[in-house]
Amino acid sequence: MNDYQYFNLDITGGVATVTMNLPPLNVMDNPMMAEFNTLLDGLVGDTASRPS
Repeated sequence: MNDYQYFNLDITGGVATVTMNLPPLNVMDNPMMAEFNTLLDGLVGDTASRPS
């Protein structure tokens, strides 16, 4: 599950790792922030990952 333009998402062993992918600076602009919110909303109901 990695259909994001600005982020890489990896879920391994119940841990979700989110990596910014907007080189060279990875500055959070409005489109990136919107996608980050969408990504987090998707993780809320995801049973493959858990909060730490």
